[in-house]
Amino acid sequence: MLAPAAILSATLISQWSMRKVQSILQAELGVIVIIQSLLTINSGIVSLQSGQYGLDCAPLHLTDVYLAEHYDRGRILSDTFTSGTNALGLEVNVDFKNVVYEGSGNLWTQALANPAAVVDWIEVNPTNSYDIVTKHINVESPLFLSQFTLVAQEDSGLSLYHRNGLPPSPSNTLPPGLLTEHRFCGTNT
Repeated sequence: MLAPAAILSATLISQWSMRKVQSILQAELGVIVIIQSLLTINSGIVSLQSGQYGLDCAPLHLTDVYLAEHYDRGRILSDTFTSGTNALGLEVNVDFKNVVYEGSGNLWTQALANPAAVVDWIEVNPTNSYDIVTKHINVESPLFLSQFTLVAQEDSGLSLYHRNGLPPSPSNTLPPGLLTEHRFCGTNT
């Protein structure tokens, strides 16, 4: 009789404990859902805000427009972290495999050491002390200027260079909506 009583007692206590644990877990989950809802109400929906104010709504750069009009081939050296441009985007028609950036490993190192041997385009901002391309390439040196020509420059200092001696760049038609696609970003209209 002792063994069945022990098994029955253990079963009853186990069932009671499981219900108690389930109740506690449900209460905790309810609190988490309420907290998340309050945070969403206060802070907004992150994915919506990204589309309204984030990189999706970053201003269009002159270098992006130039590339959209004239890029047809070649690698582009760019510190993608500091440039803030959309040159990697499909609207400019640059295949990501043609972008030499911080994650390109040995190609990145080679391009910083000898850009003319590796890339056809260089996106650089000499006024940004964090721009790694700026730290490695002196865009005012006679050697660099004999190899590359400045083709676009913004008031911020962001500049686009094209390697000398290449076939003339085409004059592509700008993709539809490139200049107007995000014109309402950040507005309440």
